[in-house]
Amino acid sequence: MNTTTELIRKRNRELDLAHYALTAESRKKHREEVNRLNREIRRRVRQEVGNGGQREF
Repeated sequence: MNTTTELIRKRNRELDLAHYALTAESRKKHREEVNRLNREIRRRVRQEVGNGGQREF
C-alpha cells in the first residue's frame, strides 16, 4: 500500500507527464490519472485528520 507521500510523488510525476505529452489523448490520459490520485490523496488526508491528525509520513 502506498503512503500519502508516495501518492503525492506519483501524482506530481503524472502532472509532469501530462504537461510534456505530445498528443491531446496522452495529456487526457495523464490528467485522468492525476485526478484519480488527487481523489485518493484527499480521501487519505481526511481519514488521517479524522484519526487525530496522525499521519503516516
